[in-house]
Amino acid sequence: MTTSLRAIRRDLRGIMLTGTLLVVVTAWGVAALAHALGLPWGPAWVLGAAVAPTDATAVGVVSRLLPRRNVTLLRAESLINDGTALVVYSLAVGVTVGSEHLGAAHVSGLMALSYGGGIAAGAVVAWLGIQLRRRVRVLGDTLLDNLTIILLPFSAYLVAEQVEASGVLAVVVCGLVMSQAGPSLGRAAARRQTEAFWSLAMYLLNGALFVLVGLEAQAAVRQLSGTTLTQALLLVAAVYGALVVVRFLFLFISVYAIRALDRRPRQRKRRMGHRARVVSALAGFRGGRLPRAGAVRALHRRLGHCVPRPRHHRLRHRGRRRSHPRGAGADPPGHRPLGPTAPRPGDRT
Repeated sequence: MTTSLRAIRRDLRGIMLTGTLLVVVTAWGVAALAHALGLPWGPAWVLGAAVAPTDATAVGVVSRLLPRRNVTLLRAESLINDGTALVVYSLAVGVTVGSEHLGAAHVSGLMALSYGGGIAAGAVVAWLGIQLRRRVRVLGDTLLDNLTIILLPFSAYLVAEQVEASGVLAVVVCGLVMSQAGPSLGRAAARRQTEAFWSLAMYLLNGALFVLVGLEAQAAVRQLSGTTLTQALLLVAAVYGALVVVRFLFLFISVYAIRALDRRPRQRKRRMGHRARVVSALAGFRGGRLPRAGAVRALHRRLGHCVPRPRHHRLRHRGRRRSHPRGAGADPPGHRPLGPTAPRPGDRT
């Protein structure tokens, strides 16, 4: 609702490159670094897919500090790159557990389903929403009109998820269509109420989201000892450096490649200076958006048997198995637990 569709259309080529190809290149770079530091390829690719897309929430926090064109490019990129990141994530998890295979036709089909299905779902829900709001406007009920506006993005997301497409893209398309058609559908009182509601709702949602990220970080740190905590912090710093370096190189290399291929005068007018490009390279923030948080939380559920467990966890489990005699309810020979074990009496919960 706050993004200019005209500005997106003007820089559509650059937005599509950063929203698709840059995500794949970033995921590959992070995965290669994580694998070089000792992580298996499957979890390494999942890590790369989780941190590759930028976050519109983090960009919006510093939007007043950046030039307008940079903010538009970063917001538009962060709104479409989840479709690519979730495809990479699903492929990484599927290949690791043996339920997916890598092939040009298969990967192309997943990308087409993610983007095409998400765009179609968002457009259909937006068209239905326009028809519904026209009928609600006749009633003159401001609350009912705003209730319809609130339900539209959730409806678009659920419809896209039912066909295994990108729910984020569905919400983006639905929001862009409604932002263009909204002024001719609603009354002035409804628009004032909508702006006030979304300003407060976004503030509360962003605050709650970062609080949840802080709680998750605290829970993760508690499970690490001094040595592993130091290694984890070094890994975080290395991954962050890889994100910045890959994004910096991609933005400069892609720009010079486009200039070499496209010599039209119109293209020369759209060129950005080196300072603005450096700002875009450093302002590709990775925040705590919900799809990424869900992808990381699903890593333990889907790849729990592929991720090496800490040594102290295995030793404690072995000692507990020796203390129980073989009998009813005992584990069969060769049994290997796939999930976290139940706490013993006296353990900290």
